Amino acid sequence: MDVLRPILENWFLREPMAILWMVIAAALLFGMAFVRSRGEDDGCAWSWFRRLLEALLPSLLFVGLLGMFSFLLNSNYADFRQVFGSFAVGGSKSNQAWQAEWESYGGIFVQRDLSVMQYIPIEEGEAVQLEISDEEASEDNHLGEKLITQTSITGFRGEVEIGLESERFNSYSFQAVYEYDIINPADTETRAVFRLPLSAHTILYEGFEVLMDGEDVPWVYDDTGAVTWSRKLAAGEKTSISIHYTAKGMESYLFELLEPRRITNFELVLFMKNGVYGSRTEPANGGIQLEEGFIEDGRYRFKWTIEDAIVSPHLGVNLYTGNYYAPFHEMVVSLPYAARAVMLFLSLAVLTSLIFSAPLKVRHVALLAGLFVLPYLVLMAGGVPAPDTIAPGDYAHFQVKMLPLLSVIPLVLAYYCLPKQPKSVLVLVLVLMALYMAGYPFIGLMLDERKRNAIEGAVQVGMIAYVFALTLFVRVRSLRKKRKAE
Repeated sequence: MDVLRPILENWFLREPMAILWMVIAAALLFGMAFVRSRGEDDGCAWSWFRRLLEALLPSLLFVGLLGMFSFLLNSNYADFRQVFGSFAVGGSKSNQAWQAEWESYGGIFVQRDLSVMQYIPIEEGEAVQLEISDEEASEDNHLGEKLITQTSITGFRGEVEIGLESERFNSYSFQAVYEYDIINPADTETRAVFRLPLSAHTILYEGFEVLMDGEDVPWVYDDTGAVTWSRKLAAGEKTSISIHYTAKGMESYLFELLEPRRITNFELVLFMKNGVYGSRTEPANGGIQLEEGFIEDGRYRFKWTIEDAIVSPHLGVNLYTGNYYAPFHEMVVSLPYAARAVMLFLSLAVLTSLIFSAPLKVRHVALLAGLFVLPYLVLMAGGVPAPDTIAPGDYAHFQVKMLPLLSVIPLVLAYYCLPKQPKSVLVLVLVLMALYMAGYPFIGLMLDERKRNAIEGAVQVGMIAYVFALTLFVRVRSLRKKRKAE
């Protein structure tokens, strides 16, 4: 019982309305069977108890069948999602494709700002109390030196050109040039230590080059994941640094400063060759100006400027695509509705037969349920073979569109395999079967959750109206027959 409890609780939480309709149908099925067996009651307690059991058994079997087929579809969907789910599902095809892409492109590219630390010698007898971070207390922070706190970077110009290479995973390559204006603000010579952090997930940099005043600079890649170099600067000396490289990334490009500092004469220009993208500017009210728009050669340009502000900006672009990480998205969002659809259909089918006083037997319900789940089991097993003309990105769309066609065979089989029922009952059951089997799961394709909830609410209202109208119709028809007979 302890094993079944979480399963039943999860079932009730996921399908409250479908279970309500199931309970209503089961209660009416029991009540009609119990009333019909009244003539067999001989007045003893055992006879009454036997009637109770005989009426209760079909209701319990009906509930058990709905639970069994609901569990069958949910468990098959869980297996399907494990294989065809989004990249967040470990081991899925999308996840494997994303991992392969990540190994080539390296994820989000984050370029942090260049840091410049300038040291001056400590004069003999000078008492200095330094408050420096662990990063500053590196091997470059020699004994007998102290760190000056004045701003060393007086200007920045950056130019980045991004070209989207894979729409499915927003993978791109880009070329970057960053130019810095540096000054020694002290009135004495300093030892300047330059540190440029590299993006943590980037797999490969090509053509990486550092120039100072147009000359190559020997640099070192340290244990913290940064390129470092040092140089002596005379008092008041100005110099320029130019950094060039080509790299790859996914999803986003970001240029950022982790700590606020005074920024002057800042300009970052980013060109987008293709793709769908949006800008990122943080903080929004931090003195950062953004200009964007298409230029003459067809590229889209983002231009951020900061004239003079104390801020830690985060600037960049996010790339977007319609089927991001989920090439089987349409199947993933529509197939979960199969379990609810089978419960609602069978409940309405039983109610329809009871209203017409021609109740379906349990074996008939089992037959309808088995035929109902066939198209979904086919799709959850991977779908029908797709022609070569179907692109991989359209595979899920093709499979979902095949659902109405796959539903034709179960409908034909249901028509010929069901026992003789009143024609009106058979037609209504088949119409309900077609609507719920071939139409109901398409609710999942709606992107807006509010619209999905509204449609499901409308379905519930329609079911209530259907039962009420059908009951009224049968009642009016029986009264007319009585009047004619009189």
